[in-house]
Amino acid sequence: MVSKISANLAGVDHWAALIKKSTSRYFLLDMLAQGPMHGYEIAKSIEDFCDGWCKPTDGMIYPTLKEMVAGGYVECTSEVIGGRQRKGYSHTNKGHKAY
Repeated sequence: MVSKISANLAGVDHWAALIKKSTSRYFLLDMLAQGPMHGYEIAKSIEDFCDGWCKPTDGMIYPTLKEMVAGGYVECTSEVIGGRQRKGYSHTNKGHKAY
């Protein structure tokens, strides 16, 4: 039996909904494959990659990063830049394998 795909795969709404779900994990890993980044850099890179049709919010990026750090896929380092503490994220070996 062949199942039907009910979603409009060509529609922006479909892909925007996916970005808010599990696809965001792929994009995070994809951006971190380029090298370590701060959360803002990750969000901007995803937006640029998607030609602006997807603008990840802090609420999309940081909870997913936290989940991926807890799962051992991403590591987080802290540094002070200009008096502000900034967190940097990068792949772990497990994250690289998942990517």
